[in-house]
Amino acid sequence: MKILITYILLLISTLCYSQNNIVNNTEFNLDKFSIEICKELNIDNTSIIIEQTRGLIFGKYYAVSFGQNKSYIIRISDILKYQESKDALIHELVHISQLSTNKLVIIDHRTIGFNGSLYQVSEETHYNDVQEKEARIIAETITKIMNKNGYKW
Repeated sequence: MKILITYILLLISTLCYSQNNIVNNTEFNLDKFSIEICKELNIDNTSIIIEQTRGLIFGKYYAVSFGQNKSYIIRISDILKYQESKDALIHELVHISQLSTNKLVIIDHRTIGFNGSLYQVSEETHYNDVQEKEARIIAETITKIMNKNGYKW
């Protein structure tokens, strides 16, 4: 219930003030970092809750993101250390960028739309899915840009 109320207040304040609202419920200080990455990805007027989850998510993932209509949740495994959590967060924020621009559309648990084409997805081939390949490339590029600009990780 506490998370639901937080989520509703976050959505209302985002709509009123036209900026990103990020609630970080992890042990790490990821707030300012998340805001900077959102700027790089042109994510605006969006509510994001970052949660820490025990162990692997669905038994195999270190991080996942989901949501719609400018309201998203990112879950990061507590197995990850600080730098790994930041790397995972960049990757998941790329997915939020893909979702918020409708470049990525989740049809159902086995079908996605990406850049106007439909794809079948499975847990076995997830790493090679088109949206995952793009997320890795963009995340790596953003990391290089942030490093070049002297961002203190």
